[in-house]
Amino acid sequence: MKRILYGMPTEDVAMSGEYIIGGCLIGDSSPEWGCECTDVSSATQVDFQIVVNDITRLDVDVIVNAANSQLLAGGGVCGAIHRAAGMELELYCMMNFPNGTPAGTAVITPGFHTKAKHIVHAVAPRFSETGIKGISTLINAYRNAIYAADEAGAESIAIPSLGTGIYGWKVEDVAYLVVEQGIKATFTNLKSLRQVILCCFSDSDAAEYRASAAV
Repeated sequence: MKRILYGMPTEDVAMSGEYIIGGCLIGDSSPEWGCECTDVSSATQVDFQIVVNDITRLDVDVIVNAANSQLLAGGGVCGAIHRAAGMELELYCMMNFPNGTPAGTAVITPGFHTKAKHIVHAVAPRFSETGIKGISTLINAYRNAIYAADEAGAESIAIPSLGTGIYGWKVEDVAYLVVEQGIKATFTNLKSLRQVILCCFSDSDAAEYRASAAV
């Protein structure tokens, strides 16, 4: 997928074929578009990977928990992260987020006994409750998780496949939108994050994401 750049890019960028150029013409002396141009060369470079691993074993600043809206210990990825973090995590969530957090949102906590500095708790919608209309909420869960880590000054983050377990979303149905809109779409707005890892439970899930994202 090509990126759209607005402003006056350098000739080598414009001729690369990697971008769709909008706004200004190369060589136009002083276009008055009422916009602010930024140097394309200074754009954030993010290392994006899709891996199969135990998310609690990864050496990253932030791991993302596939949380329930109550922010309590659960099964799957959620249970694994709570076990790695220790009982302090659930107590912290109960004290600081007594009402939990709704689907599509994310909150950040210390990493406690995990290898990560922070844990971001992102809540996916349940497919049985929203149907395909919930895809925008699922995408927001990814985006808000990434932005929460970035605001905390993290340089690296690992995210599980949100909502594709007991919440009912099929990886093959959402893979492309998750990668392109939920993850990659945030890259132009990041301040500190330089590595984003989508950590999958199975080889088949990773294959679906890689095929959809051409990674």
